[in-house]
Amino acid sequence: METHGWWQTAKVYELYVDRFAHNFAGLTERLEYFNFLGINALHVLPFYPSPMVDDGYDVSDRRDVRPGLGTLNAFDTFIAEAHARGLKVLIDLVVNHVSVKHHWFVEACASKKNAYRDFFLWSETGDAFKEADNPFIDFKPSNWGWNPATHDYYYATFYPEQADLNWDNPDVLTAMLEEADFWGERGVDGFRIDSASRLIKREGTSSIGLPETHVILKKIRAYVDKTYG
Repeated sequence: METHGWWQTAKVYELYVDRFAHNFAGLTERLEYFNFLGINALHVLPFYPSPMVDDGYDVSDRRDVRPGLGTLNAFDTFIAEAHARGLKVLIDLVVNHVSVKHHWFVEACASKKNAYRDFFLWSETGDAFKEADNPFIDFKPSNWGWNPATHDYYYATFYPEQADLNWDNPDVLTAMLEEADFWGERGVDGFRIDSASRLIKREGTSSIGLPETHVILKKIRAYVDKTYG
């Protein structure tokens, strides 16, 4: 098979920073271990600030490092040292949802007139998208959570503490590409897109793998390719 990029033949080691090495400083000290194993790419699972309801996938700040794991400077040092040893670094770009503690959602919950309101999916009744997949059916009756401040429901595919973004709003794509730039400019080599199949929700469907979702993924990929090669 003809190859066009390092990712097509990469030997990837996936890890949580704290479970592997306590923090980014510890991970940096252990980088030669991956050379010994013949690994040439690391997939670092979510390390962002988070209430940790879902192992860090409930992100509350998309542009920082979780307390206890280090600082952005420690992350930058890790990237530089990884690259010096021939290691590529991939991180999770969590695009389907944010933590209910994220400032976008906190502001959206406060008022129906807030600028971030249309970043999320709302319902007066909580009856929409009845045929959408509920991955946690064992402990939540539906994908709708109640917002007492505005007396309506917000959509959350996974835990109720993870509010889904409204990808029909083009501002969400713009904001997400800005997040990709923040980390791309710090030297990250690639992104694993979390919950990639679930971005668009449509009535009468499972809301998984819809054509409109593929369009969004192609836009993200095209932007990253054009910007970072």
